[in-house]
Amino acid sequence: MRKITHGMGLLMLAVAVVGCASTAKIDTVKLMLQAEKVFTDTPGAKRVVVCRYFDRREDKTQIGEDLGVPSAPSYVGKVTRRYVSRDPVTDLLARRSAERFKELGFNVALADAPPNVDGDTMRALLKQYQGDFVITGEVNEFFVRGHDYDPHIVYAVAAVRLSIFNDKGRIRMEYPARQTESTMLGEEPYDPQAAADFMQMTVMKLYDGIFTNARFLEAMGVKQERGISEVIEPLGLTDEQRGKLEEWLKGQDQNVDPGALAGFLKTILTEEQRKKLEEQMEAPAPPGETSEKAPEKLPAGTPDEKTAAPTTE
Repeated sequence: MRKITHGMGLLMLAVAVVGCASTAKIDTVKLMLQAEKVFTDTPGAKRVVVCRYFDRREDKTQIGEDLGVPSAPSYVGKVTRRYVSRDPVTDLLARRSAERFKELGFNVALADAPPNVDGDTMRALLKQYQGDFVITGEVNEFFVRGHDYDPHIVYAVAAVRLSIFNDKGRIRMEYPARQTESTMLGEEPYDPQAAADFMQMTVMKLYDGIFTNARFLEAMGVKQERGISEVIEPLGLTDEQRGKLEEWLKGQDQNVDPGALAGFLKTILTEEQRKKLEEQMEAPAPPGETSEKAPEKLPAGTPDEKTAAPTTE
């Protein structure tokens, strides 16, 4: 029986904003990921070698900007403040992904971006770090834009492409992902810190989408847990049945026991729904290892045509 869980992990980022001495219109946004550069090994766990990402952004000099000021209407729509990152974005995102691999139970090693991604180079990295997988990545977009004028709208986008190489140095999957977010900050004067905080939330959602994707996890040989929604959606619950289930879940721990869930569902399901439930609970879990095959490119899951990312915009 597979374990069934509900809940979501959190990403922690420390962000500082300071003004440059040369001009009051340019701020430096310091993003410091709360991810260790050296990770403690877990005995017996497989090792993932995470390489610093390649920077494919069109503009590598900044990570954001603000437009307009409320006291000068003539400047509305014009750039009044630009943001840059103290640490390389390619390093920050690679370290964040390394932390997520560690959360999945892997040992992690951090490496510089390789000169190329051919088989010989990947096998050399595997040998050097005694690894089982190599992860390379590309940063395609990483930007936050704010407005100093009402209604203080902030827009953020982060897009990456990860490549998984197996223990033979062969590519196993290419995974593009893109996350966009926007919000209004309210009536208070615009604070650049709010844009930085919003960017960190966008990055969190980007990696949440990657590291909970079933096909990505399968390519990494991760035994997957089943979510409650994955079990109940095929059952076609009525509104009344859903209400009873929600009430029952309120009294359960975060990690719901599969047997207890099945036992409760049987008390509210029709005979046809019970048969579907039995099929759901008896279905085999995804395999821990995938067969050798051509690298998989996931189908588009976002309206943006520039990248076939399976994340939600």
